Amino acid sequence: MDRCLTVGFIADYRRSHATIGTMEVIIQPTADAASEIAARLVARQVRAKPDSVLGLATGSTPCRLYQILARMHREEG
Repeated sequence: MDRCLTVGFIADYRRSHATIGTMEVIIQPTADAASEIAARLVARQVRAKPDSVLGLATGSTPCRLYQILARMHREEG
């Protein structure tokens, strides 16, 4: 079964009666805390599998996440 990690919301994906995947939920007290965790998770995935296909959000909501990822790249490569 595929696992997907998200920060901030939960969803249960089902088709007919078969479970397609599950989602782990990590709740944080602030958007900054959630962004820090999300950035570490994205970075860990990309380092583990550089050819990963990422579906990234646009708009202002994920801006902090992207700022943290950029900082991590500058500092850690």
